[in-house]
Amino acid sequence: MACPINKCLASLAHKAMRLFTVTEKGFPNPLSRHSICWDLLVKATAAENDSGLVYKMKEIQDNQVLKSQLLQYMWKGSTQVRGEHISKARISVPPMYGIKNIHKDKLSLKEKMSDISQPWKNDIIKFLFQAEWWGPKGKGRKYGRKNNPYLHNLPTLALVACSIECALLGAINNTTIEFPETAFSARWNHHYMMLLEIFQKCSPTYLAAVFDEIDEYVWNDCITVGQSDVSKLMFDFDALEEAAKASKS
Repeated sequence: MACPINKCLASLAHKAMRLFTVTEKGFPNPLSRHSICWDLLVKATAAENDSGLVYKMKEIQDNQVLKSQLLQYMWKGSTQVRGEHISKARISVPPMYGIKNIHKDKLSLKEKMSDISQPWKNDIIKFLFQAEWWGPKGKGRKYGRKNNPYLHNLPTLALVACSIECALLGAINNTTIEFPETAFSARWNHHYMMLLEIFQKCSPTYLAAVFDEIDEYVWNDCITVGQSDVSKLMFDFDALEEAAKASKS
C-alpha cells in the first residue's frame, strides 16, 4: 500500500479500529475480525465523502490479498490502543494506590478495586482518561467537549476499569499481567459493562455525576478516581442517587 490513497485508507482504517475499541467494544471478538473491520472501514470511508477513497474501496473489495492485508493492519489498532492504555495503567496504578508502601501479604485486590460509598470515583480513573486521551496529542481533545465519544461512555469507562484491575493484579503479585482478549474480554463484557448498565438503570444521576467529574477533570487539566469488584448487591443505589440529586440542588 504505497500510493497516497492507500496510505490514507490504511490510516483511516487504523484510527477507526482504535476508536471502536475504546468507545464501543473494548475487546472485539477475534473470530469476527474481518467483518468487524470491513464494516467499520465502509462507514469510515463513507463519512469522508472522498471519491478517491470510494474508488479504492471498490478496488480492494475485488482484491482479496490487498483486502486481507488492510484488515490485518486495521485489526492491530485494537491491540495497539489497549497496549498503550495498559502501559500507562502499569506506571500510574502502583504509586496512586500506594502499593509500594504496603506489604504484599496485606494487599487485597477486592479492597483496592472497591469503594461502595463512592464507586467509580477513585482518582486513578480520571487520571487515566487524561493521560491516555487528553495529553498534548490526545485523541479525546480533537473531538471537543460537546458529544465527545470518549466521555459519558460506558464502554470507555469499562475499559479503564479493566486496565486498573490488570495493573493492580500485576502490582500485587509483583509481575506483569498481560492484557489480551482471552483474559479480559469476559471481565469487560460480563462484569464491568453489566455493572455500569445496572448503575445507569438504578442510579442514573450518580453515574452522570461520575462522568461529569471525569469531564471536568480532563478539560481542566487537574489531577484528581475506585473501582468495584464486588457484588452489585453491596451498593446502596438509592442512597447514591439521592446524594447525587442533593448535590445538584
